[in-house]
Amino acid sequence: MLHTAENTAVWQEFDARYRPVLIAFARRAGLSLADAEDAAQEALLRFVKRYREGGYDRSRGRLRAWMAAIARNCVIDVHRARAARREVDASQFDAFPFDEQESETLWLDECNRAIMQRALVELRANSRTDPRTLEAFELVAFAQRPAAEVA
Repeated sequence: MLHTAENTAVWQEFDARYRPVLIAFARRAGLSLADAEDAAQEALLRFVKRYREGGYDRSRGRLRAWMAAIARNCVIDVHRARAARREVDASQFDAFPFDEQESETLWLDECNRAIMQRALVELRANSRTDPRTLEAFELVAFAQRPAAEVA
């Protein structure tokens, strides 16, 4: 479905699903919001180009792991560019906040958070659940406030 540019609905869904994850991932890697948005855009562009060139091989792993690697490389590129422009001390880049395994864990955390947030939007729109219950859930699940405090 992603192989053709004409399938705009699929690409829009892909963008809606991954752009927030990419931005959150980049923010947690120390980028400003503007830089995180740029890194997300670049990651999506690289993904599309490589995917259409046949760069994704299902036998080598899951799509989201491949996307995570692209995202990590884009974040590293932004850090390097900032260091080259002397916006940050180059030694700051050497202390990149996470290694490959940690970045995969962070990526999965952000994917799961995005799934939960989309589910919460669906619940708000399509269920009779009391809004206060949903708000309490959101405070406990996302803001990590203690349940006793929220109650």
